Formats: sequence, structure tokens, C-alpha cells
Amino acid sequence: MKSKTQAYIVLQESVSAEEEHVLEWVVVHALPPVAPPAAFVEQLGSDLLAEARRHYDVEQRRHRVTRTVGWLGGGVLSVVGGVALWLFVQRKRTPAPGASLSSATAAYSV
Repeated sequence: MKSKTQAYIVLQESVSAEEEHVLEWVVVHALPPVAPPAAFVEQLGSDLLAEARRHYDVEQRRHRVTRTVGWLGGGVLSVVGGVALWLFVQRKRTPAPGASLSSATAAYSV
């Protein structure tokens, strides 16, 4: 059985400023302030610093890998492009297979 002083609060995604203020007032007056132990605060600070260092190291490693892959990929694409260009130029310079110089001169002499 629910007592008359107990109220349920439905939390929603959007709360008006007035409802938020009323909710804040209810919580502040219903719950006594509790200070966390100093050991908890120190441990939390250490944990947060360790997590920040780990996150920084992961980001640096990801950046280094991305940069290396970019350099290698760009180098490979440059070589492939150079070879393709060289083959294209060589194909334009050389006569078609089966065509000889004597058959080309014979066509002119007729």
C-alpha cells in the first residue's frame, strides 16, 4: 500500500524548466546530503586519470596506424599509376602485333 507522502516521478526525455525545478526541490529536500569518503574521491580521481591516459594512448596509436596506412596506400597507388601510364605510352608507341614494317611500306608502294 502506497503512503500519502510517497510520490512516483515519471522521467521523460523532455522536462520543462518548471518541472525540473520542482523535481530538484523534491530530491534536495527528500535526500540528506552525503559526502563521499576521501579514499573514494582519490580512487575516482586516479581511475579517471588512468582512463584518460589509456584513451589518449589508443587515439595516438590509431592516428599512427592511419598515417602509416595512408603513406603506404599512397605509395602503392603512385607506383600502380606510374606503371599504368608507362604501359599506356608504350602501347601508343609500338605497332600492333602482326604488323611489320615491310607490309606498311608495301601498302604505300602500291
